[in-house]
Amino acid sequence: MSSFWKGLFKIALWVGGVLLVIGGVLRIFFVTPISAGHDAMAPTFLAGEKVLLWRGADIDMGDIAVCEHPSSPGSMVLGRVMGKGGMTLLTERGILIVEGSRVQMDWEETTDFFDSDANRQLSVRRGIETVGNTEHQIFVREGTDFRLRETVVPNGKVFLLGDNRGTRNHDSRSFGAVSEASCIGTVFMRWNPVDRGEALSHGWLDFLD
Repeated sequence: MSSFWKGLFKIALWVGGVLLVIGGVLRIFFVTPISAGHDAMAPTFLAGEKVLLWRGADIDMGDIAVCEHPSSPGSMVLGRVMGKGGMTLLTERGILIVEGSRVQMDWEETTDFFDSDANRQLSVRRGIETVGNTEHQIFVREGTDFRLRETVVPNGKVFLLGDNRGTRNHDSRSFGAVSEASCIGTVFMRWNPVDRGEALSHGWLDFLD
């Protein structure tokens, strides 16, 4: 082996070692891999996909937070923070209203999606919603409107919604607002995707809005 290739090999080993150390430190102190058991966050991520949780992160509007279930201590729930303590939420003609302001929404194409909760193929509208510092995609079942009756989020709590608005069993529409103090962090990256034959363009190490 020439000196050039030996030197290149040493550099690669050194870089790899540094990355392993950094990855180990992050895993021990800050980052935890988790996996959702449902499609409530589709199209952002799907049931069975592993995502990374940044522990101890501040919880802001638009973040995907992991928090303790309000009526089942020790169980965790996840969803996008769409309201914080004191805020009023409701929908008008399928558009979310937060504190009297319509959330910016741009509708895209209709697509087919196999929803594991419904256990069948559904036709869904894909939309791009802007909340806080995030611009994220949502699904709404074709032929239906996303509905939320007027809700005032109690102080010290956050209101979580799934990005798959047709599924209400896994967000605050079902279990209510959750204690912000119980939230352990925010999801920021897809660790690895699952292949369900859907054209969602999910890849390894995707940052998630």
